[in-house]
Amino acid sequence: MKTLLLLLAANLTFLLHSQNKTIRLEGDIQDENGPLGSVSVLIYSESRLLRTIGTDAEGHYTTDLDFNKNYLISFGKAGYISKHIQVNTTGVSRPNDYTPLKARMVLFKPVEGVDYSILSQPILKYAYNAPLDIFEYDKQHYELMQEQLNQLYETEQKIRESEIYYDKAIKNGDRSFLKKDWQNALGFYKEAANYKANQPYPEQRIYEITLLLKHLPKTADPEWGKTESQQLNETTPTVKKEPIKNNKKNYGKASKSSSVTQNSGTQILQHADSLMVKKKTLDAMILYQAIHPDSVQKDTVGLRMKEAQKSLRNKNQHISDLEFEQFMQMSARGIYEEFKQNETFSSYKSYIIRDNVIHVYVKTAYVWGQINCSRNGQPISYYTYEIETQNQ
Repeated sequence: MKTLLLLLAANLTFLLHSQNKTIRLEGDIQDENGPLGSVSVLIYSESRLLRTIGTDAEGHYTTDLDFNKNYLISFGKAGYISKHIQVNTTGVSRPNDYTPLKARMVLFKPVEGVDYSILSQPILKYAYNAPLDIFEYDKQHYELMQEQLNQLYETEQKIRESEIYYDKAIKNGDRSFLKKDWQNALGFYKEAANYKANQPYPEQRIYEITLLLKHLPKTADPEWGKTESQQLNETTPTVKKEPIKNNKKNYGKASKSSSVTQNSGTQILQHADSLMVKKKTLDAMILYQAIHPDSVQKDTVGLRMKEAQKSLRNKNQHISDLEFEQFMQMSARGIYEEFKQNETFSSYKSYIIRDNVIHVYVKTAYVWGQINCSRNGQPISYYTYEIETQNQ
């Protein structure tokens, strides 16, 4: 009898332990081309990373989640926008064999200019329903997120359509800018800004050209504002069988065109030097870069640029040599911000200049909702970041 009771107790213990104390989550990850392998699936609870798994070559993943925990699961891969789901297993009073939860995910690559902040929220929420003893998804939240995603896709499509026209306007603007055809370049960059708002590159070029047109010599000379090719085409004498004296007159006009270019370079140099005296170093550097190398004494502009860069570096000892070099390289292309992203965070870095002082702002947003902000390497609040970087 005693032996029989021991056997019954042992069998009961085995049955209890054989019942699941976890629920399985599984699914497939795809992109627009089909199954997506090597996607990182990060499993968090209470803002703490518990483990990371990956999808196989077919984009499939599976994991078991313990009961009585609130999970955030993030799906991400470099070059793609991350998505998240929430699984709340709290409230389970006894082990049971629950039907595995399914979460199929489609990841897509970001389109510049689209606000993806809505995707910081879970697109799917699972929770335990105690009265029914089942796990179910939040239908209302899911339908709301689907509406938001549809709006997101429509915005992406509109931006893709305008991207073609934007790129064409930028190429035309750059071509005119290199030729120092300021008026046409300004028109193309404004056209580009209309196609894509809040883009730093055309806005910076518009600022630079506006500054150039402000300081370039404005005289009654009809050659003002024309490119050198236009000036030469209009001043080069037409080859005709005319007396030599007429040709002398025409050659005198051509000589005037050369002097206009030289005088323009000299006057721009003077304006740039005056800006340096006024401590407007960056504006001075823009003017130095616009001077034609043949219009002033050799090496003069190069020396002025080095002096301006040295002055700017001395004013910004609070940032590292690497950050200063990055700023110089980016600002030379009219760019003052950069964006990076991986599976766990997205980071936005911007350079803001006030009175020749370069401030480096960084905002890092993590998949679990935490946001860190800094100014010149020192932590600042999100509120301070927003106040100091808005409308810059």
